[in-house]
Amino acid sequence: NNLDKKYNTLIIYGFCKANKKLTSKECIIIDTSDLINELINMNNGDKVQDVFNEIRQHVDYSALHPYSDVDCLNILLQTIDRNAIKHSMRCEGDYDNMVDGLNEITELISEGKIKKKYAGKPVNQFNDRDIIDFMLSIRDNISEIISIINKKKMPQRNRICLDCSDMEKIDGIKNTIIMASNKIAKEKNIPLYIHELYK
Repeated sequence: NNLDKKYNTLIIYGFCKANKKLTSKECIIIDTSDLINELINMNNGDKVQDVFNEIRQHVDYSALHPYSDVDCLNILLQTIDRNAIKHSMRCEGDYDNMVDGLNEITELISEGKIKKKYAGKPVNQFNDRDIIDFMLSIRDNISEIISIINKKKMPQRNRICLDCSDMEKIDGIKNTIIMASNKIAKEKNIPLYIHELYK
């Protein structure tokens, strides 16, 4: 189809292991390790993510994600280390903003995305059992917080009416998330520590 007039090089990708002897100036065969090395050399998270977003549209290459389990755990822990978890309910501002922050953590765990853009990888692509168990427990904890808030919504007034016991329960769950996050960060040598909420 005269593609040689438009492109100088044909790059073939899709083999688990490529035979480099077949590579020429006009036709390059690459395998997974070549692709990952090229992505790492980009040293630009957004560009790497753009490449993977394109690949994901055509084939499920989830197992080829360039980030290790610990790298993706670090991304999750950085997301947890934000206001939605770190603020006690006494200091919390807009509850809707808090719920948005909690939903971002859940989205990152379930889909590997934040606001529909890939930021890591979903829990089903992890191999480390400790990290998987941690992620599932955090998702359950967040579901419990959101359930408490949803039960206290007053749709007719567009308000949430939490009493002291509700707020104490939510703060207790947040502290559970914080302690679990600190524990796994220490186990995986990730330099992160989140201070527990005042009781």
